[in-house]
Amino acid sequence: PEAYFGAVNKYGLDIGTTSQSVMRWLVLTPMNNIYAPGALAGDYVGASAEVTAAVGAGANLLIGGTGNAFTLQPLSVQTQTGLNIAIGVSQFQLRSTAN
Repeated sequence: PEAYFGAVNKYGLDIGTTSQSVMRWLVLTPMNNIYAPGALAGDYVGASAEVTAAVGAGANLLIGGTGNAFTLQPLSVQTQTGLNIAIGVSQFQLRSTAN
């Protein structure tokens, strides 16, 4: 396992407030891409959508990382609490603690 940290910025329509959220991602890359520690670090961009009324869900699809060689897809639906509706573009800055 590797440790990473990052920040998510969203641009577009975002009305309301939410508290905690959890995101789990499936990482996809071409078969010929040789993985090295810290390779997931980089900037990702893609589309996102969320709807929350007490408990809600969201979906994201992001492309980026080293040489734009990785695609991040939700492994499970993002869950959160609050009252919110959002649709737009997400930017995800992911950094490795190893570097």
